[in-house]
Amino acid sequence: YVFQSSVTADVGTEHAQSEHILVVQQYKDEIHELQKKCVEKDRLILERDKKIASLSAEMMQMERDGKARIVQLQKQHQDLTRSLHEQIRSLNKQESTAMSFAPIKDGEFTSTIYGMSRAALSLLGYCYFYTQDYPLAAECYDQLSQHYPNYAEYRLYYAQSLYNAFMFSEAITVVSQIEEQHLLGQVVKLEAAIKYREEDINNARVLVEQYAPDDPDIEVNLACLDYKEGNYEKALQRFNTATNIHGYQPDLAYSIALCHYQMHEYSQALKFIADIIDRGIKDHPELSIGMVTEGMEVRSVGNTLLLHETALVEACNLKSAIEYKLKNFEAAGEALTDMPPRSEEELDPVTLHNQALININTNPSDGFAKLQYLLSQNPFPPETFSNLLLLYCKYEYYDLAADVLAENAHLTYKYLTQYLYDYLDAVITQQTSPIDAYNKFDAIANEQVNDLRKLTKKVQVSPLQFFFAFFKTVLSSGFFLKD
Repeated sequence: YVFQSSVTADVGTEHAQSEHILVVQQYKDEIHELQKKCVEKDRLILERDKKIASLSAEMMQMERDGKARIVQLQKQHQDLTRSLHEQIRSLNKQESTAMSFAPIKDGEFTSTIYGMSRAALSLLGYCYFYTQDYPLAAECYDQLSQHYPNYAEYRLYYAQSLYNAFMFSEAITVVSQIEEQHLLGQVVKLEAAIKYREEDINNARVLVEQYAPDDPDIEVNLACLDYKEGNYEKALQRFNTATNIHGYQPDLAYSIALCHYQMHEYSQALKFIADIIDRGIKDHPELSIGMVTEGMEVRSVGNTLLLHETALVEACNLKSAIEYKLKNFEAAGEALTDMPPRSEEELDPVTLHNQALININTNPSDGFAKLQYLLSQNPFPPETFSNLLLLYCKYEYYDLAADVLAENAHLTYKYLTQYLYDYLDAVITQQTSPIDAYNKFDAIANEQVNDLRKLTKKVQVSPLQFFFAFFKTVLSSGFFLKD
């Protein structure tokens, strides 16, 4: 029984092993089949990768070829454009046209297309002049004076445009060519104005004295010369006389206010300024005076002839200067926002300077940028140079102050007093050499002490001099009673 059981067990084991071998054989065949399929897929993937690599290489080559073609086409386009421009310029020269070739910009179609029309060119020059675009006005009148040399007025207008563009030497050259008798009076006035702007006061006065005795402008021009020489009282008298002759005019009222300002009579100056502003509000509501201060959004009124005639910009700037001197900084800022609104590119140099000064505490970078910009313009307000240097020192930008001084050495003699120059030099030197700076400050202090002593002595002596002069006058007049 035991033997029989063993035999039966062996037979069962052999049967299980044979079945296992069959199963393994079956899976082995399937594994071989899967391996063949994997090899085939690997081959297909490899071929696909090769095709992708080939296509990528072709695309990269096409991209390189395309870029090269684009560069070539751009160069050809530039060459063709340059050639076309040269041909057009050549044709323009052959036709003796004064206008140079340039692409037509937005807003310049009329001036480009009708540039050689006398009527259109004259109208353009007039419009440019009264919108204060004097360089373009000069260009228009230059062309007109060349094409119509028998009309001498065009040369006069050309010279006036050059004068207002601060091209004084060119203006003198043009005005000296005008010999027509009926224009000589205006020629003399323009020459006097040029000499005045060049600060040649003596020759300007000689020319003004050549005016006709009944010329209404002679009193105003003499007043301007007196003002330029610092004789503010005499200038004020002349401006008042001119007002009696011409009647009320905003520019004369502003000139009177300016004289009071220079004489430190601020209340009188503010009185005339208030009159100018009130008349502007009443007579010209379209100028939107004071609306910016009230927070209203308004459009720019531009630099029109009307705005120039009202003297509102000048009056508001002078009011701002007075309030600034009186330490009323908020009122000074409001005076600037009260003026008729204009965009920043339309602002005159004085307004731009005052805006920079008023807003320097809230926006220093913008203020410095405006003052630097003004320094590059011709002309610029005389205070710009000194104010920029002082503000740089105030905000401890000593290197920038030193750079501005070095780059504009020619301006120091004209716009800086000796005291202010010495002070700025000492402040800047203090950053690198305190001992040298101390010596410079000491020298400045000694000079100030000497000046104070001289003034004190003059104050002490003046009453005695006045008394002796008065006593001498009385004796010579015989006012004393005899016994």
